[in-house]
Amino acid sequence: MTNKLHITILILGLAIVMAMTDVSAQSSDIKVRILNSPPQVLEVTATSVLSPKDSAIVWCTAVCEDLNEFKDVVPLFYIGMPKDDSITNRIDPAMILRKRTSVIRGQGIAGFVITPSAPHGPWQCFLNATDSIGDYDIGKASFRVMPGSCGNDLADSNEKGTDCGGPCVPCSCTNGLTDGSEQGVDCGGECKQCLTKGALTLNILPHAGLGGTILGQVLANGNGTMSLIRVTKPSGELLVLTSDEDGAISLIADQAGIWDMRADLYGMMGASAKIQVGASGGGYDMPDISWVLILVVVIALLVYGIKKLHKGEPKKPERHINLNV
Repeated sequence: MTNKLHITILILGLAIVMAMTDVSAQSSDIKVRILNSPPQVLEVTATSVLSPKDSAIVWCTAVCEDLNEFKDVVPLFYIGMPKDDSITNRIDPAMILRKRTSVIRGQGIAGFVITPSAPHGPWQCFLNATDSIGDYDIGKASFRVMPGSCGNDLADSNEKGTDCGGPCVPCSCTNGLTDGSEQGVDCGGECKQCLTKGALTLNILPHAGLGGTILGQVLANGNGTMSLIRVTKPSGELLVLTSDEDGAISLIADQAGIWDMRADLYGMMGASAKIQVGASGGGYDMPDISWVLILVVVIALLVYGIKKLHKGEPKKPERHINLNV
């Protein structure tokens, strides 16, 4: 009887231990799921643009939140045209800024360069936010690439109003109100970009020699800042790059002629500059007027030197003729 009781107690004890182990494992699983909750993508926006003659920038923004700390979330932006359950004409960003605003939240900003070949119509911006263990969330926002007729101050091309509706932005973008997906009066969302953060300054040396270096800096409110840079060479070739965190720009001047440069940053008015690249090697090329001035100065110095030389010559003795002979 005693042996049976011992065996029964032993079996009950093992059952209790196994049950506790199972509960502990379940609690551990639940705890892991709580600590590694998937990130969330919130407040996605995208700016519509007119079809450009050379290039234009679409800006997309989103807020990412992750209870496991935002710092381990990687934002993957891209844009494209929706088609059935897929997208076409995918474009990856030329620039991404990632700003941490709190322990669990941050903002992602992406700039996309589109060219005249980009089809007109509805597009979407996507953000796939993935954390370090592979959990993710996807957010998207709509925008338009509009034909040039949307900027001609006429109600044409199936527009519902002057440059709005139809193939253009919604007419809510021109009603003087903050409505729809807008973040300001007739700006943000599917409308034009809201420029509320000031203006960029582009400091650039205006001349460079062929084979030399083009140097400059982008400033925002007096401080160097990273920005999206578009450069059009004299041949028409488009370069897309970013300034560094201090706003510095450095390019090899490999074509003679006029270079056009533009700096842009989300929420700010952009800045432009032109650079004259001369045909001679080396650094700074003087404008033609400088050579004229130098020539005038050289001639003046020569004239002055000749006069001084004549003044320094010894005088010849005067000859007197005696007329009383």
